[in-house]
Amino acid sequence: MKGYSPYPFNLFGQSVDPLHFISGNLINDAFIYYVTKQLGSTSESWTDTSIAFWNGGAIRTSIKEGEITIEDVLRACPFGNRVERIEIYGSTLLEILQHSVEDYNLADPPGQFLQVSGRRLLYNTRVK
Repeated sequence: MKGYSPYPFNLFGQSVDPLHFISGNLINDAFIYYVTKQLGSTSESWTDTSIAFWNGGAIRTSIKEGEITIEDVLRACPFGNRVERIEIYGSTLLEILQHSVEDYNLADPPGQFLQVSGRRLLYNTRVK
């Protein structure tokens, strides 16, 4: 299986944060697709997996522009984590997302910052 991107998913240098989000979003979109294809959907829509998230610290290297292979993705995410579909309460999801930005610093984003797909989120990092 191969994909293509005209842009690199560069995780280092001046453009770390915006592209880190793009990379995390791509990875999580792939997780939603995988869960839908492997486990099926129990709803009328294409998937009943409404959100996916991934620990930002687990994305370890850049992915070059051009052809993207499964090997490229495995190098970027080398820890062998599993993809699981679970059901949680909204209050639990809120706690998870709040913890994700608890110590956020744009200059040095912590590994706990979650990369998310399936939802548009707005964080107020000034509120403690």
